[in-house]
Amino acid sequence: MNLSTRHWKVGSYVAAVLAAAWLWFWILKLGLRMGEWAAITVLMWIPGLLSILFRGVFKEGFGDVGWRVGKVRFWLWA
Repeated sequence: MNLSTRHWKVGSYVAAVLAAAWLWFWILKLGLRMGEWAAITVLMWIPGLLSILFRGVFKEGFGDVGWRVGKVRFWLWA
């Protein structure tokens, strides 16, 4: 992947996160009533969910994000 393609993807992701967050704030300002903890939880999930969506759309996969099971001894410690 060349550098301009990577910049375009990163820029699109950042723009999508900002747009989704502002949309969520706008929905709350229009009068959607929910607990503060729920509103903040949705806001916190926006970047992660969009990241998964972008990786699926651009067919990048998840091999390079470090999602591995790891050694059993670390799971026992956890």
